[in-house]
Amino acid sequence: MAPPTDRQEILEKLRGQIAKGQAIVGAGAGIGLSAKFVEQGGGDLIIIYNSGRFRMAGRGSLAGLMPYGNANDVVLDMANEVLPIVKHTPVIAGVCGTDPFRNMSAFLKQLKELGFAGVQNFPTVGLIDGQFRANLEETGMSYDQEVEMIQLAHEKDMVTTPYVFNVEESRKMAKAGADILVAHMGLTTSGSIGATSGKSLDDCVKLIQEIRDAAVSIKPDVIVLCHGGPISAPEDAKYVLERVKGVHGFYGASSMERLPVEEAITNITKSFKALKPSCPMHKQTVDVLGSASPTPSPAAAAAALPPSSCPVPHDQRHQSTSANESSLLSKLNPLNFMFHNLSQAPAPNQEQALPTDRDPSSIPKGTGDGNWEYPSPQQMYNALLRKGYTDTDITAVESMVAVHNFLNEGAWAEVVEWEKRFGGGLSRAWEICKRGEENAPETQRFIDWKTNTPPINPTLVRFQGRPKDMTPKAAMFQVMGWLYPAKFATEPPFDRHDWYVARNIGGQEKQVRYVIDYYTGPPEPTGEPVFYLDVRPAMTPSGAVERLMRWGGDVWWKASGGEVREADQMTKR
Repeated sequence: MAPPTDRQEILEKLRGQIAKGQAIVGAGAGIGLSAKFVEQGGGDLIIIYNSGRFRMAGRGSLAGLMPYGNANDVVLDMANEVLPIVKHTPVIAGVCGTDPFRNMSAFLKQLKELGFAGVQNFPTVGLIDGQFRANLEETGMSYDQEVEMIQLAHEKDMVTTPYVFNVEESRKMAKAGADILVAHMGLTTSGSIGATSGKSLDDCVKLIQEIRDAAVSIKPDVIVLCHGGPISAPEDAKYVLERVKGVHGFYGASSMERLPVEEAITNITKSFKALKPSCPMHKQTVDVLGSASPTPSPAAAAAALPPSSCPVPHDQRHQSTSANESSLLSKLNPLNFMFHNLSQAPAPNQEQALPTDRDPSSIPKGTGDGNWEYPSPQQMYNALLRKGYTDTDITAVESMVAVHNFLNEGAWAEVVEWEKRFGGGLSRAWEICKRGEENAPETQRFIDWKTNTPPINPTLVRFQGRPKDMTPKAAMFQVMGWLYPAKFATEPPFDRHDWYVARNIGGQEKQVRYVIDYYTGPPEPTGEPVFYLDVRPAMTPSGAVERLMRWGGDVWWKASGGEVREADQMTKR
């Protein structure tokens, strides 16, 4: 299902929410994973623009105004990542309206055909002031060009959500037909790379009211949202909405994406660093399938076998044939390696309440009865206590669960990408792979449309932790690092997991094993840790062919000048 693009339907839905007293929330997304979970959280609009890409690379949002890349081309690239993953939420494109090398009418048409519901003026000269701003206005790179872009998009029946910074700009955008005005209060002033100077909340209240009143005087049905500056948390937005008449919600970028990730990753890393060396996180789980055993069906495997369940295991214990450990295993649910009927009640002497809500994952079970479900923070805490971790920091449990779930979703997204290419057979996969990684999503969609191929929906049967078993690829890198330390030296992976995925080809189901290596990288300059996941099919005969086709196809496309070759063919036509 593609995201909605009908302007009238989108605006009617938003105004219906306003009539019910519900706030409108728009959220910026720099990566597909962020967009996916904004939608899961109920966001009303998803906005992608070049600053999102820089933001999620650890750079400040102002990087989007610097000459680090063509802003409009960056948005087109991001579209390949975001549009296929969003199903029900309108997606807005950030457009640099002052781009002198872009036929704006043709570009807006292209965005609409790609599946964008509307546009926003970003990068915007509205964030620039002083002599530089004056020179931009004098030399034809002005805010008025952004107004013209919004008016052109309005004429093309696209949703328009421009940033405005003062009363005059508010009037201009309202006259241009803007549907949603976003009162921009400057760079977000929170987090590790946020601005350190800006307006106070009370300053924002006054300016937002003036911006809103100016817009409504020209276009009474315009929707007005607030954004930026000190408005970085729900309580900040609440403060503004309670004091400004006629503002309908909040537009978040850094506050919806960067700030939550900064906090969650920092806290979960601190929690892992607090673990004792004896933590069974690093011990091997039972390999429940003997090497000579036949592969059971997904339903039988889920019902009869005791796999580990978590791709980021926090409490796995080495299994042996001893009576004590067999007794422990008998108490665990074989589907998720948690205790049976784990209580949602607070533990004895628990000093702080923990949420009991369980988040559903997007990962379908191999049994066909819905998706895997993550434990609640309270269940996680109870499980840790029952396994002997009585010194668990209760304040870190929620962050641990949040990042744990985030990483699971990211790993599954990688697996799904492999399955989209190879789940329909090797012949189809080669047609996708031979045009390189950059063209693969577009090629896959075209082939599936042309052949009327139904969506490929893999399911996850089970997980298995194997931290002591180094994969051949990881071992090869260690050897290369020993031979050529200047180029290949790297720490070995700190963990490994195998995920068993059910693949259906021609009505025949088989299990495909995926291998995930977890690496640590050099920390960011700010001290934040970096982790890498290497996700690929296991080195089985079929898995080796798939890996060779995907990576070899990309190398062939680039080395043989595939892009130039196709351009020449198009010219000859």
